[in-house]
Amino acid sequence: MHLIVVTSGAAGETVVGSARYVIQPDRSSCEFVVVVADKWNHHGIGHQLMNALLSCAKSQGLQEMYGRVLGSNLDMLQFVKACGFEISDSPEGPWLKIARIVLQPRA
Repeated sequence: MHLIVVTSGAAGETVVGSARYVIQPDRSSCEFVVVVADKWNHHGIGHQLMNALLSCAKSQGLQEMYGRVLGSNLDMLQFVKACGFEISDSPEGPWLKIARIVLQPRA
């Protein structure tokens, strides 16, 4: 799933936000990425994109969503926490965090 947000201007349309997830080989989890242009941060675009991703992943029967976040990216860590994700260190080290949320309990 890949979603984008565009804005119209004198030069035409510009992408200001993008969010996607890729279903993993286990067919029960997906990895997400959300990007919002700096100029458009703190306007609710990221939350709208994430809510749409979560809703779609749930409707596809996925059980878990996760993403990798640099430990130094405090804005993104705060954002995913606000969206209900739990944060843990990556097996690669504390410089890389894993944001994970359960979409549906495993049967």
